[in-house]
Amino acid sequence: MVLPSVIVLAAISFPMLASSVLAEWGPAMSLSGGGAVGSPGGTHPIVAKGNTVHAVWWAKGNIYYRWSTDAGVTWTDAAAIVTSGTASYPCSLELSDSALYLIWPDSRDGGKLGGNLGEIYLKRSTDGGKTWGPEMRVAPDMRFFRFGTTLDGNSIHVAWNEQGDPIPNLANYRWYKGTIYYKVSADGGATWGPNVQLTAKGDFDHGRPAIAASGKYVHTVWIDGRDAVKEMPWDQDIYYSRSTDGGATWGENVRMNNDPGDRGWHPQIVAVPGGQVCLIYEMGLRFDLTTKTWSGDSALYVRLSRDNGATWDKAKRITFVNAPNGRATHSKAYVSGSRIHLVWTDASGTDPAQKASSAYYITSPDGGLTWGEAQRLTSAADGEAGGSGVAGTESYAVVLINRGETIYYRRCDLK
Repeated sequence: MVLPSVIVLAAISFPMLASSVLAEWGPAMSLSGGGAVGSPGGTHPIVAKGNTVHAVWWAKGNIYYRWSTDAGVTWTDAAAIVTSGTASYPCSLELSDSALYLIWPDSRDGGKLGGNLGEIYLKRSTDGGKTWGPEMRVAPDMRFFRFGTTLDGNSIHVAWNEQGDPIPNLANYRWYKGTIYYKVSADGGATWGPNVQLTAKGDFDHGRPAIAASGKYVHTVWIDGRDAVKEMPWDQDIYYSRSTDGGATWGENVRMNNDPGDRGWHPQIVAVPGGQVCLIYEMGLRFDLTTKTWSGDSALYVRLSRDNGATWDKAKRITFVNAPNGRATHSKAYVSGSRIHLVWTDASGTDPAQKASSAYYITSPDGGLTWGEAQRLTSAADGEAGGSGVAGTESYAVVLINRGETIYYRRCDLK
């Protein structure tokens, strides 16, 4: 399938917000049509290499795609590259020097699977997205809810949580037992190794994994309820496991946040050259099941390893948006060399009752050692408009913003 010519998209009404550390962000532009849903978790709905950027989203059972060859300034027309009608979100891209990979959940063979459950499917383009090969069923009979992907050379790594039975007695909140699994292809998706179970099955949730790889080291993180001190789905911690042999075998599960008073959620993890690994997660938000209200000061924290995950520095808070009533949640990370691009959703002001409703961006030039100033990308007048993806290089950044049922993007050139 050959896509249409490059077009320039019309701007919408998001404000231009000044930046103290980066060049000024361009205006928000619509990327998708209506009915679109972004991609949470450890997925990469947008990827970049050089001046080429690729983006995908889900809408009404299909997956749509655009690409840009000028660092996100102009884009091709949208094309439906999965038309099964049974595809779901989230969807993820991985980009190598020779191929572009799309990974998504699809219930076409799932029978009773529904909602955004499905089995893992993959398809590949070897000509930069102009045409796509066949759709491959990667993990038959494994229904999953959230997943993470990463690529290192020709090796594609996927981690997911298989959704189990509902957890009982959660005050009418529906939450599910889950188990983390992992799978790798060492030949660009042509063949795959076995499903590797990383967590034991139990009466609690293991979910929302993210994954990173560098050489023989593979790192997986997820949320975990095994240490819950309250019977609620929001009382979770961040757990980590690593492989030192390319995913063949895995080490123990290690708890990464040690404050029992704070939940850890929505982890991201990236690996940069030289053995440095950066774990990013949110912590500090609490939910009362009785009053159904939020409290606390949610912020993003990082932990760094300088020896490929063998040891870790103490946690460091990197965002202070709206403190002491922060609502940081659903971060998305992308790494290019040693540059980490990070987007998340936070409150638009300091009112303790506010929901997370605005998109923010921050970047680190050195793999998470130091961070710039947080930049707000949407205003209160835009309504709920969260960050749902980010990509870039040392020279620029492109952020995806999910507002209503439309995906927008904003870009900037880095100083």
